[in-house]
Parts: sequence; structure tokens; C-alpha cells
Amino acid sequence: MNKINYILAVFLIFFILSLCIFIFSLIYTPLKQNSLKNIDLNLKNYQELLKKNRIKEKKLKEWNTVESSYQEGKKKYFMKFSEFSKFRNDLNDFFVKLRLNERGLKVGYRKISGGEFIRASIIFKISGNYKNIKRLIFEVLKIDKLVFIKKATLSKQNDDLISGNFILEVILVQ
Repeated sequence: MNKINYILAVFLIFFILSLCIFIFSLIYTPLKQNSLKNIDLNLKNYQELLKKNRIKEKKLKEWNTVESSYQEGKKKYFMKFSEFSKFRNDLNDFFVKLRLNERGLKVGYRKISGGEFIRASIIFKISGNYKNIKRLIFEVLKIDKLVFIKKATLSKQNDDLISGNFILEVILVQ
């Protein structure tokens, strides 16, 4: 009987071990599949987030490009408020250099675009010969900042003398 008990004990142990493996496989297989699904889902979520992040990075780069272009444009094309007095002095120097008689130079300021910009209007009357008034206009147009001749009215006073009323506009940044 000892041999039979021994064989029976081995079969019983083998049977219990097989039963444990079977039960473990029933539990482990769904866990493994669920785990793989979670990994796939997490991977898909990560890829979607990565894609959204790349789009946001691209938009941020575009915005930074626009912002830097805007700042460069402000520096390049608009006169600083602190440079405006030099511009007025240069304008007076043009009058003297070109032998133009200037009368009644007035400057008015108005804030525009939420206060970031200031529109300066310069109103003046001059008289002189046609050639020198024309040179003044070309000198103003040569200025590398935005200076607009808003209005220019010329009238003949006598054979050599012309008078003119001008309004210049300059957009200033603070």
C-alpha cells in the first residue's frame, strides 16, 4: 500500500498543481489582455497628446514670429517719442538750409491704438521758391521712419515766390 499511497499522493499533487495552473491561467489571461489594452490605450492617448502639443508648439512659434515681426516693425518704421524733438529740429534746419520762411509751426498729439501709438500732426506755413519747397518735400520723404504728408497746398504769391500750407503726420511709439 505504500507504493499506491505514494503514487496517489504524486497524482494528487500533480492534480492540485494542474488545477492551480488552470485557475491562475483563467485569472491571468484576462488581466494580461486588460493590461495590454491599457497599454494600447495609454499609447494612443500619449500620441494624441503629443500631436496636440506639436500643434500648440507650432502655433506658439507662429505667434512668436508674428510678435517679433511686430516689434521689429515698430523699431524700423515708427519714430520713438523721444526722437520726435530731433525730427522737429531737423525740420527747422531744413527750413533754414533751403531758405524757406516758416510761419506758425504747431504740433498736436493724439493717442491711437489703445495708447501704444501717438499721432503727431505738424502744421506749418512756408514760403520760398518752387525748387526749395520741392527739395523740402523730397527731404521729408527720404526720412526712414513713417512720416506722412497729409496735406500740401501751394499757391503762387509772385513770379519767384510760392507759399504753402502743410500738414505732416508722424506715428510715434512710446
